[in-house]
Amino acid sequence: MLYETIFKRKAIRKYSNEVLEGNTLNSIKDYSNNVERLFPDIKTEMKFITGKEIKTASVKAPYYIAFFSEEKEAYLTNAGFMLEQMDLYLSSNGFGSCWVGMGSPNKELEAHSNLKFVILLAFGKPAEELHRKNISEFNRKKVEQISNIDNDLIQIVRLAPSAMNSQPSYYKQKDNEINIYISKSNIIKNILTLGKMNKIDVGISICYKWLVVKHNNKDVKFKINNTELKGYEYIATAIIK
Repeated sequence: MLYETIFKRKAIRKYSNEVLEGNTLNSIKDYSNNVERLFPDIKTEMKFITGKEIKTASVKAPYYIAFFSEEKEAYLTNAGFMLEQMDLYLSSNGFGSCWVGMGSPNKELEAHSNLKFVILLAFGKPAEELHRKNISEFNRKKVEQISNIDNDLIQIVRLAPSAMNSQPSYYKQKDNEINIYISKSNIIKNILTLGKMNKIDVGISICYKWLVVKHNNKDVKFKINNTELKGYEYIATAIIK
């Protein structure tokens, strides 16, 4: 279900004010409790809130998922990996959704969590076309800009969304191991918060890769070996079996 949605998913920025039934919201919440974690040792929490509980948001929607996390190494990448599963799940079930890089819940909501607020995902009934009609509508980097190889896995991974369509991830593959990197942030990127967003983006990209591997009835494990690549920051290594 999530895999098929990869090829038509798009960010929805216009929503109707339709109220979702309790059973519908409960189903979405139940799914959120069972998403896979990239790094299981990082504590996380997803809070389902309405627009009334938002302090600021660049995308106006009737509902949001506020993602909170324990602040430790790779927590932003883990957040991207987990929340993208919700993004695809919502899209596959007829709901619009959109990552909200510029936004935050109100202070009261933040105070109710012992974890750090990370990012919002807007969602609700769409007031625009929900899906892309075909893959040609994606505006993405060429394969050689994001990987040292060109195969079906990378062709699909390149469809992953990213802040300002920056696509900061880079995949260097040798045999069944893929080293995953992220473009190093400069001062301007950090001022624009792209430094934070890029680390979330690489988690989104890894989610796509994980879904492709699962679809092909294979398994993938992640490890850390800190392999350097000029101009990039090392994130993790994926081993496909």
